[in-house]
Formats: sequence, C-alpha cells, structure tokens
Amino acid sequence: MSKTSKIYILKGIDSQETERLATTVKYVFNRANVSSGIEIISTLDISLTETDYLILYIDELTLNQTISHPKAREFFTSGKYKNKQILLLLDDINALQLPDYMLYLPAFELWINDQSIDIEYANSESKKQSALVQVVYDMVMYTKQVNAKNSDSLTIYIGPSDGNTTEEYQKIIRELLHRNHNLIPKIFNPSAKEILEHPNLLENMLKESDLCIHFVSHKSIESFPEQISPALKVNELVSKFCKTNKNLQRIIYLPDETEETSETVRLKIIQFKSNLDILINAELVQTPVEKLKHIVLAKIHKIVYPEDYIEKHDDSVDDVYLIYAPGYEQQIEPIKKWLDNNKFNYSVSQVDLDQLALLQYHQNKLKTCKGVIIFNHGNSEWLSRKLSDLLKAPGWGRKESFNYKAIVGEIDEDILTSNSYNDSISVVKTSAESDLKKLKEVIKI
Repeated sequence: MSKTSKIYILKGIDSQETERLATTVKYVFNRANVSSGIEIISTLDISLTETDYLILYIDELTLNQTISHPKAREFFTSGKYKNKQILLLLDDINALQLPDYMLYLPAFELWINDQSIDIEYANSESKKQSALVQVVYDMVMYTKQVNAKNSDSLTIYIGPSDGNTTEEYQKIIRELLHRNHNLIPKIFNPSAKEILEHPNLLENMLKESDLCIHFVSHKSIESFPEQISPALKVNELVSKFCKTNKNLQRIIYLPDETEETSETVRLKIIQFKSNLDILINAELVQTPVEKLKHIVLAKIHKIVYPEDYIEKHDDSVDDVYLIYAPGYEQQIEPIKKWLDNNKFNYSVSQVDLDQLALLQYHQNKLKTCKGVIIFNHGNSEWLSRKLSDLLKAPGWGRKESFNYKAIVGEIDEDILTSNSYNDSISVVKTSAESDLKKLKEVIKI
C-alpha cells in the first residue's frame, strides 16, 4: 500500500459538508490502496512535509472567507510549499473566480448537473455524493502520479482553458489521468497568466511533450483577432514552437455551434479556422465532449503505433467529392446515380472509419479532389461547418483552388453570404433528375 503522510482538510463554513468530505477522502483513498491520515483544521497554521496534502473545499462563501483573511493569503503566496501539495475542490464556482495567487493550484471541480436525468435526482444528496466520490478519486490519481512519470505512456501538454470550457477540460484530464498518461502541467498549474509571463516555462514543457491539447471557447473567440485571450495567446506560442518542431501534434477543441450561437461568433470561428499560422500541426475539433474523448484517444494511439496508420497513397484524383451527413444515404442515391450515369469518378464523405481516421480521410479528399458537391439536408449549422472546411483545405495541403463547388438542396441564401461564398458556390435546389442536369454546367473538369 502506497502512503501519503497526512491529508489536511480546511474546515469550511458548513461543518457537516467538511465532515462528509473527510469521510469520502478516507474511503476513496483506502479503496485506491493509498494509506493516509485525515485531519480537519480550522486555520492554515500548519506545516506540510513532502508527502502531505491540503484539501480546500471551496464554494462561493468559503472562497470569500478565505481570500479576505490576511494569514490565508500569506499561506498561499509565501512560496513555502509546492503548488502540487495544495488541492482545491471547487463546488459551483469557476476556477477563474479564484484570485491570481490560487490559479497556480491544482483545481478539481465538482459538477453535479446532468441534463440526461430528472431535476429531482440531479439535486439529490445521493447524486452529489456520487459526484464527490468521483472527484476525490481524481485527486487520488493525481497524488499517485504527480511524483512519478510513467515511461510507457505519452506526455501530453494540456493548454490552459478559459472559463467557458472548464467542464470539457476537466473531463479530458480525468480520462487521461485514469489511463495513466503523463500530463503537464498538472490541472490549472500554472495558469495562462504565468505561462505568458514565463515563456521559457512553456518551451520546456513542450520539449517534453508528444501531444498538445488546447481548449478555446466561443467567449475567447468573439473578439478575435482584435483581442487575444490568454488561452489563445498560449496557443499562438505553441504554434510558433511547432514551426521548428514538426513532430509535435496538437488538438484544438472549439465547442460546436448551436442555434444560440451569434452571427458574430460564427464569423469569428470561420476567421479563426482560416488563420493557418495559429493552427500549425493542429487538428481543430468541433464536437461534443464525449466524441472529443474518442478523438484524443485515437490520436494517442496513432502517435504510439504509427505503423497502424501508414497511408495507402491513391494516385487517382476524384472528379467529385460528395459530402453529406450520416444517416442520409438513401437521400443521396439520386446524386450517386447521376454521377454514375455521367461517368464521373467520385468518393463519398461517409465511410466505415473511426472518428480520427474519418477526419483524416475527409481532409485528404478536400486536399486532392477536383471539386465538391454538398448535399444539404436542412441543418444550417452542419452546412456552415462543411463550408468552413472548404476554407481550411489549403491548410490541409491543397495547392489549387476547387474547380467548382456546388450545393444540392434548397438553402437560406444568408448562409452563403455570411460565409463569403455567395459568388463562388452553385446551388441546385433539389436532387430531382431534372434539377441534377444543371450540375453538368457546374462541374468543370
């Protein structure tokens, strides 16, 4: 059984909540085969040995109480203890609500909201207890790994998140910690602010890394490029590093667009995707966080086992790359029949590949095809993403402009205008045979 000398827990305003935390910590640490003594303290008048930890359970009330106390501030700013020894458990507050001197500490956030269950259960004590057990287990994993590097696993640099991607950030870290990967830095340690003030710190971390993961929110991007958020500035520094370090791979996560996404943000996202200087060695991913996990894990597998991903080069070039959403195979049959009858060589976007391989396939087709046909099924957000992919094609290696770009399906003209495509994309309103004949005039081969 591995040993941690002692875990101190600072008593919060709610004594019962503190007792429950102590009980949970003891239970989870024992289950994880980590022996430790637990002590609840009322003040920060303690001395920590190398193997001791201090856990602070922080909600809005205890945060205000802690940061207003002069001795508490002195405890955090004195530099007497290593940052990794002080762990923050955040309940219903965002990490960026912390004062600057606490942003360097590993923070574990307690999320109990779950859209998939009923509200009564989501607010129940049993649900919160379950969430607390999970987040304390994350702490156990952290304490076990923070002093020991696993030589058989990748080292992954996790770029600092901003306030609007915190949940996704924590879920990915949790997944990677549970799979025993080496993460640098360790959970909000250091902050974007500190990295920007000490660029050599970032460079040293990148030299150790096999993969970088960045989190960019819509809030960060809404003022881009006029104003660059700290998280985006870190991304720019990493991109600059990759100019001379071509083997370092990156994933940039950007939340998917929804009906509530403003037109300003949509345009800024297109602008961000088109800026190749800040996307060096990067795959930009817009997807729900559960799919993001699969993409990250597939990327890790590719780095560890590159022989599984040796590309089979196809010298043929498609006349047409037909792009459509999954589940619309039947609806695109008339288009495929028309292409067959007119002897066009074509490929389709939906093939039997895993998430990462499908993304690479899609990028390669956009790099090499002569032109594209997009089947629009009425989802304007999906269509906007496909249009933005055409903008990114030069960044994926396309050397020439597309011979033609066409959309089959009636669309809102504002979509083309907002994406600056109104003068370069042809629209065929239906997939009826009489309308498809118009494609003959569009496809310029």
